[in-house]
Amino acid sequence: HGMSNAMLLPTVTDFSKEAAPERYADCARVLGLAADSDSDADACLALVAGLYAYNTRLEVPKMSAFGIDAGAYAAAQAAMAADALRSGAPALNPKIADQTQITDLYKKAWA
Repeated sequence: HGMSNAMLLPTVTDFSKEAAPERYADCARVLGLAADSDSDADACLALVAGLYAYNTRLEVPKMSAFGIDAGAYAAAQAAMAADALRSGAPALNPKIADQTQITDLYKKAWA
């Protein structure tokens, strides 16, 4: 569960940043990824880039490098998105994704 969260965090943050730019910009500044003088938009971009960089440094693999069969992953995306919605977790995100958007996020996280 933790690994999948780490794999998805940069992708989901990139998706979500427009819904709460001040909050994400604050995160970037606290993490030292952006300066106080940076605009919120620039800080959000720095946060997303920083999260991808942290994953690289911490050797968090991409979904495609985790040993998951590509065909099985593609076939399971709609069910995974439906499961995510049933869990209620997407409703806790600043930008609430629908099933199609969640499926798209899973596709993006594969690369």
